[in-house]
Amino acid sequence: MEIPLIFLTFEQRNGILYLDIYLNIREEGDWDIRIQKTFKALSDENRRKILDLLKKGPMTAGEIGEHFPVSGATMSHHLSVLKEAGLILDDRQGKYISYELNTSVVDELIGWVSGLKGESYHE
Repeated sequence: MEIPLIFLTFEQRNGILYLDIYLNIREEGDWDIRIQKTFKALSDENRRKILDLLKKGPMTAGEIGEHFPVSGATMSHHLSVLKEAGLILDDRQGKYISYELNTSVVDELIGWVSGLKGESYHE
């Protein structure tokens, strides 16, 4: 398997630290596809805000949607991208679906980034 080519850039604007990640994968394995989906999901500001909301605990799509001026279809798309990346989990309760943060994927990502710096990540 070929190693992905990765560029990380950091920039601070208005007191906020921005991380840009450029990933060029030439061969796709399970890890490669998973990390591509994760970075795609994290690239959108609304999806990052959804993850911030879910830090507080599980929420339904309607509860999440109350925090955004977007249509139900757009919110559904954002939730689908996050779910496909493994960043959130869903639990159907009758006619409602509850979403929660999947911290194991976050831990895996932190471990991978720490490895880039030659560090070991332990929770």
